[in-house]
Amino acid sequence: MKRALYKVVGGKPSLPEFEEEVAKHLNDGWKPVGGVAFNASFAYQALAKVTNESPIGSAYKEEKSEAKSTTAEAMRRVDDLT
Repeated sequence: MKRALYKVVGGKPSLPEFEEEVAKHLNDGWKPVGGVAFNASFAYQALAKVTNESPIGSAYKEEKSEAKSTTAEAMRRVDDLT
């Protein structure tokens, strides 16, 4: 059964940390929904993903990755998805 997953990432104290967090999710197949929002000087990005996993599956778990994602790699992934 296909499921749509939605999450909001952000709240990092610096933009480079925020960019790294968003890039990690983009490289894991998440797509941005709308633009970046700011609240109290913190950046937030809504993300969505369609999966065949149950909501208890790995899509909700923070996975540790050996290789760090870069913003450029994440943007290439977004271009491939759209």
